[in-house]
Amino acid sequence: MMRPGPMGAAGGSHHDEQEMRKINEGSLKNNIYQLGKMRTYSALSSGVCAGALGLGMLNGVLFYFIMFFITSAVIAAKLEFKIEAYFLKSGMAISDGMGKDLLLYIVVWTIFHNLVNIL
Repeated sequence: MMRPGPMGAAGGSHHDEQEMRKINEGSLKNNIYQLGKMRTYSALSSGVCAGALGLGMLNGVLFYFIMFFITSAVIAAKLEFKIEAYFLKSGMAISDGMGKDLLLYIVVWTIFHNLVNIL
């Protein structure tokens, strides 16, 4: 990921921190795109694993949330826990995409559960 962070501080009095720095929008968009790809691949692989393991109902949903937060922790560690250097808000890297990826996970989980355990 590329740092979109400070390219230079604006002069004048102390304004809000986000007003004081200029953000490289290209790098920020690239980081959001890369984060989305990582989340999508995580949801796909988690769905395959949950389906192959035969997890059902509550266990499957719990597995998704565990894998989602493990993925978030890995991403944060990869960014050396300096998330705001790569994104506007730290919450953007931690929780964005949870709903979209949950739907993908459920579809893949259901397909693989049926393929492995029912057919």
